Amino acid sequence: MNEYSRFLRRNAVNREKEFYIKPNAFDVRKIGVAQRPEVSIYNTGALDSEAIWKIAENEGLIKHRYSFGRATLTDSQIAQTVIELDPFPNAAAEHVNMINWPDEADLLETQLKLARLATLFLHPN
Repeated sequence: MNEYSRFLRRNAVNREKEFYIKPNAFDVRKIGVAQRPEVSIYNTGALDSEAIWKIAENEGLIKHRYSFGRATLTDSQIAQTVIELDPFPNAAAEHVNMINWPDEADLLETQLKLARLATLFLHPN
């Protein structure tokens, strides 16, 4: 079973009484391309925690406020939605795009489901 990680900004995690992933962690409107909305994730199933955070560092995500945590999903959890995975050519070997996002009417439902299914790991620093 593969695991995939989405590196999170501080605003994608509720930090009040309990920590949980917010649906905006999977916000395609801000980062997707118009002809095919997508969200970047990384195949991290075979990696230890240190190697996973090294990906974030190498991709420049730590410098851009993504250092708060990561949402991890398995391929079977992703399969519970309409989302499909598509390797990103010419990028880090671990980089994968989440594609096949629903239209605006069903988008929030999919984002909520992914946020509920994902496991939150906080950055060690």
